[in-house]
Amino acid sequence: MRNLFLFIFLTPFYLVQGQEIDLSKWKKDSIPIGERLSQTNKSDAHWSFVIRDDSVHIVQNTYERILGDVLAFPMDSIKGIVKGKNYIKSIYNGYLIGEKGSYLSGGLYFVSLHNDYSYEVEEIIEDPEHIYGYTNKNILKIFEFHNKIYATRGYPYKGLNTGNIIEVVYDQGKWQYKNISKLIESPTISFVHGTFLYIITSQYVLKIDKDLIIKQILQSPFYWGALYPTSAFIKNKDLYIAMRSGVLVIKNFESYPNYEWYVK
Repeated sequence: MRNLFLFIFLTPFYLVQGQEIDLSKWKKDSIPIGERLSQTNKSDAHWSFVIRDDSVHIVQNTYERILGDVLAFPMDSIKGIVKGKNYIKSIYNGYLIGEKGSYLSGGLYFVSLHNDYSYEVEEIIEDPEHIYGYTNKNILKIFEFHNKIYATRGYPYKGLNTGNIIEVVYDQGKWQYKNISKLIESPTISFVHGTFLYIITSQYVLKIDKDLIIKQILQSPFYWGALYPTSAFIKNKDLYIAMRSGVLVIKNFESYPNYEWYVK
């Protein structure tokens, strides 16, 4: 069951040109703003996208404690790593495991191929005078982008909404990380499409190129972070985002965005 969900919260979701999504049985409604947003937040329906039979299906979201790749041994057998909500990235000599917890917790760890040893991945401070400000250590996703390994970090909750991108490198016989970019908010969804990385936060859509230059594509007309977006993809020039209560379609999202809200 777990392998079926290709993009739950922060797991990669790729859509090729031939795949379609059918919203014909969904009702087009007005955007949930103002008092309607708080009412929509209470909905029991929480949607995600999955791919089956070359089509994108909209299904009820299922909570997954462990995301990403599959370990060759039980997660509970690893010593020294907090078993909360974890993201796993398989690499050539083992696994990178991210931990997502509370605002003051979180971390990134390396575990060897056979679980012989593990350690916390520490920061490389190349320029002590370069200050990024505080961002918590919650790892939201670990991914490859232009042949490098990155991770997104943050705490996606209103009032404590900070985030950044780190690069994970193998240096001096161990895995370490360095801060790369500070984000306007904590990432909620991130995925690679073409040669770009797209990040969706509680209010913004960001586009990042191979040089890690960040461009703000748009700001949401409502605080969609209150509806906990789970998954997203790009089809032609349109962006689809699944979240609580419905599916948001942003037509021509990079040029002249037009918002359409679909509910069951």
